[in-house]
Amino acid sequence: MSDDASKTLGGGVRAFLGTGGFLLMMFGGYFIYEHNNLRFGVPMIVGGLPLFILPWAWDRFMARFQASSVPKKLEYLHYEDSELGGAIRDMATYSAWAKWFASQSLAVDNHKPCGASVMMFTASSIVHAALMNGKLVARGRPSGAIEYEKIPTEAWRLIAIHMRPHRASLWHGVVIPCSGVDNQRIAKFLDYDSIVVNSREFESIWRKRDLRYDRFRRKLLKKAKKVGADPEDIKYLNGEMAFRDDRP
Repeated sequence: MSDDASKTLGGGVRAFLGTGGFLLMMFGGYFIYEHNNLRFGVPMIVGGLPLFILPWAWDRFMARFQASSVPKKLEYLHYEDSELGGAIRDMATYSAWAKWFASQSLAVDNHKPCGASVMMFTASSIVHAALMNGKLVARGRPSGAIEYEKIPTEAWRLIAIHMRPHRASLWHGVVIPCSGVDNQRIAKFLDYDSIVVNSREFESIWRKRDLRYDRFRRKLLKKAKKVGADPEDIKYLNGEMAFRDDRP
């Protein structure tokens, strides 16, 4: 046991148990070796061994517990909160879902991969459905305000997300009214100058690596190879991104 651990009450208890276990095993060996007394020797060794290894096992358990309590590094988003449009853009580019979705087109639809516009439209629709069903929560900041406020689930039945090409960020998400909804009715939400989601919650829904989506993607790419799809497109979808930057 380390000196630092022994200074604490818990460390002292573990040191006591470890020492006691060692002594039990030592006396058990003495009874067996010197007196050929298995009746006392074997139970002492069997009882002392768990006590002897308990401090080591406890330290290993606590080390793993403490490591698991440290937040894991985000997979493709960069901050604890992400702008909704930026999260959708990165999800449509790097997530396992995105690469699976793009692989479908390569295997079926004329063996041509999806372009960026198709990926962004589809991704925004899926994220919108998650917001509308309460699976994902978004917060908006009114123009001129400092604090964010939770956007009610019901609001997403009146507003939608539209992804637009953007010179600086490539793609930018904006809130628009759903079909037939008057702008005045949703003026509060159109006034937001920022809408964010929790990055960890977002990535827990659309992971960068997902066993199910990755398995389906590999099957689709095998099919795409058999039907003569471009090997470069297949290689690309086996990489990190779901679509090539040079495709509209």
